[in-house]
Amino acid sequence: MKAIGSAMIFGLLLCMVGVAYAGEQDSLPPVSDLALEMSCKSNMRTLATALSMYLSEFGTYPDSLPMLTDAGVAHGVPPIHLLECPACDSVYLYLTDGESFTLVCPCDSLHGSIVDGTASW
Repeated sequence: MKAIGSAMIFGLLLCMVGVAYAGEQDSLPPVSDLALEMSCKSNMRTLATALSMYLSEFGTYPDSLPMLTDAGVAHGVPPIHLLECPACDSVYLYLTDGESFTLVCPCDSLHGSIVDGTASW
């Protein structure tokens, strides 16, 4: 009799955990959204590194991101697809005065930005 009671309690607890877990799934973003966000941040880090290399080689930041690929920075030109966020296929926002830069994801403020090599995340 005790074994049946224990099995029922275990089954009830298992159901409660399953219901709680299912409810938790609604609050988590889909894995694909997280992958796109991580890819976006990786692209921005790569671009920030290429911008630093450009600065080292030419003494100033480029006027636009396409200048990175046009200049052929010796240590690694970023592929042209890195100029766009993979989540929304829009070109990253890039602002510079020649001495500093800001790189911002155009599609979602949650993806963040990089200012003079420092990421917002």
